[in-house]
Amino acid sequence: MSASPDPAAQAVALVIQRRIADDGFAAFARWNGEVGEALKRWPGFLSQEVVPPQPPAHVDWVTILRFANPAAARAWLQSDVRARLIADVQRFFVGSEDVHILPDTGVQRDSAVSAVISFKVPDGLEDAFLKWQQRIQAAEAEFRGFLRHKIERPIPGLHDEWIVILSFDSDANLNAWLDSPLRQTLLEEGARFNAGMNVKRASYGFNFWFPAGKTQAPEQGPGLIWKSNLIVLLVLYPVVLSLGLFHQRAADR
Repeated sequence: MSASPDPAAQAVALVIQRRIADDGFAAFARWNGEVGEALKRWPGFLSQEVVPPQPPAHVDWVTILRFANPAAARAWLQSDVRARLIADVQRFFVGSEDVHILPDTGVQRDSAVSAVISFKVPDGLEDAFLKWQQRIQAAEAEFRGFLRHKIERPIPGLHDEWIVILSFDSDANLNAWLDSPLRQTLLEEGARFNAGMNVKRASYGFNFWFPAGKTQAPEQGPGLIWKSNLIVLLVLYPVVLSLGLFHQRAADR
């Protein structure tokens, strides 16, 4: 039997999602070049990828920084170097940034799109929440373009929410599910779980979240959810777009 990989030695992808004011696009693009130059000398840094917004569906800039291990990624997040760089463009920031540290399996970013959904599950209702999510996943799988439904449990000291990564092959197919009457019915059934639900759209499919070669999330048993992860997930700023606001903006377009 082979030994389990050591999460502390696993390469990670630091995913930073940030909205930038329209008049700051050029400055922010140049700034990412300065960040790249600084990171060239950073211990454990591997590569940088910057994904510009794709409006109207995706209005955030996404930066994917790959590091040799979680410690190197955290050190960069907490460094004075990064703080000084951020001060140079902070005037262009709109809202807070979303930061995730995910396992990097070496898979490049795919063309899928995702919804990052967080829930605050009341104590004692965890099993009921998982059973409800299983019903949702079964319904999603019947919709065109469904790729994966990934559940992350809360990690003490890092984040208190349950997080679902839902990926489809296109915006149109993701929207078809999010706006479907079937999903609204399921949300009503799980009303006790979704009072604090938040949704964030992403123009990438979190392909590096999954083991190489896997296209579907593993079976969602309570043990398998945790054991299959080998993941360090850090949500520094859990300020995400609420479902109600998301639908309101969609209606306004």
